[in-house]
Amino acid sequence: MAGGEGALESELQSSLREEAPDVEVSWDKKNEGQNVVYHVTAEGEGREKLNRFAFDGNASITREDGKIYFTFSIPWEAGLVVSSLTLRGGKIISSNADKQTDGSAIWYRPTGTVEAVLTEKGRFNWLPILLFLLVISAVGGAMAFVARRPSKERAVVMEREIACPQCGTVNSPGARFCKHCGARLEAQVVICPKCGAENKPEAKFCANCGTKIE
Repeated sequence: MAGGEGALESELQSSLREEAPDVEVSWDKKNEGQNVVYHVTAEGEGREKLNRFAFDGNASITREDGKIYFTFSIPWEAGLVVSSLTLRGGKIISSNADKQTDGSAIWYRPTGTVEAVLTEKGRFNWLPILLFLLVISAVGGAMAFVARRPSKERAVVMEREIACPQCGTVNSPGARFCKHCGARLEAQVVICPKCGAENKPEAKFCANCGTKIE
């Protein structure tokens, strides 16, 4: 998905009309400061239909010996930032995700190629349900894009769960002290609006491309 607000909304409306009954799609829109945020959810059992809608047909989703092999190369497009990607299935066997549970794999600010091997979900050998959202912060589900207003680029603060450097306890996004041992936690990273690189919160310029961070 690419383009400005009008193009993106037109594509979403078209997808809602065209998707088959076994793929459910819904979306809503709201403004958050300088960002226009689209929350989009798609779920279903058809691999090819989900691949076309969620990944423009660019993901590899194959089935072999009762396992699903998923591979997707994250694209880079001007004005869009991939904030998170979540893949849900029956059981996640292996992945290169940042966080993995029995039933889901989550990548935060993914770049390059994401990979996962999982079992089928549920009855009648149905294929795994894929969920994806267009959001600023990863809450509940999958692929996140932020369509920024073209008038002015601003850095995006990445909010995600924080692991305590002392005891390893996972804390909620935005936490400043560990809920278990009280140790001070590292601040959230700031995403460059130009190249998408992660920077320290106090950075004035991107360490990767030199763009001024506001």
